[in-house]
Amino acid sequence: MRCKADLHMHSVLSPCGSYSMSPSLLFEKAVQNGYKMLSITEHNSLANSSAYASIAQKFGIHFIYGVEIQTDLEVHILAYLPDKDAAQAFDKELYQSLPEIQNKKNFFGDQVLITENEMVLGFENRLLLNSVSWDLQTTFAKVKSYGGLLVASHVDADSFSISSQLGFLPEDLLFDALEVVGDTAPWEKYGLPLVKNSDAHYLKDFGKRYTEYQMDEIGFAGLKNALQEKRFEIKSS
Repeated sequence: MRCKADLHMHSVLSPCGSYSMSPSLLFEKAVQNGYKMLSITEHNSLANSSAYASIAQKFGIHFIYGVEIQTDLEVHILAYLPDKDAAQAFDKELYQSLPEIQNKKNFFGDQVLITENEMVLGFENRLLLNSVSWDLQTTFAKVKSYGGLLVASHVDADSFSISSQLGFLPEDLLFDALEVVGDTAPWEKYGLPLVKNSDAHYLKDFGKRYTEYQMDEIGFAGLKNALQEKRFEIKSS
């Protein structure tokens, strides 16, 4: 079956995310536009993932537990975890790797923690817009130890990407996919799956780029197989 998916978005927990990316507004728009699978990839945290997963289920949306990690060299990596237990355990390790720098909400914005009923539970005080202490190799090892998938974020971006920070793609790091914003041609030489996501911070930007996967069963296992077998098609609206 074909599965329209957007697996890179920021919402109310990311200080750069908008309040318009609340679960009900996001998933309502997703249903209206034929999406079947989404992932909320906040900066360096999965604290709201369980709440979003629960609300997604009510809308008939398959939820992938994901996070965007900023490594020590300011390279952004998307990590996807197979289930709630893995996500929660991984999140504890990831949080410990963040520097103990407090968020200045008047400058960076709120970092909102929510409940499964979309109520405000509180605010994350540690600034999530920071590099964790892990290097790329450590990040890979940590994610793989939980059975996760790794995708290089916006590889062709001018900042916070493999290309901008390193200038090359390390041969010893076998990504499950590369996320491309623009032209895919320069990245085809690596032979890795190339995907697109919106990286939306505001509801109006959700769906501007997405990927349609061919899956036997929608979910993490289906995503993994579709990437390995390159059964997908990238789209831009």
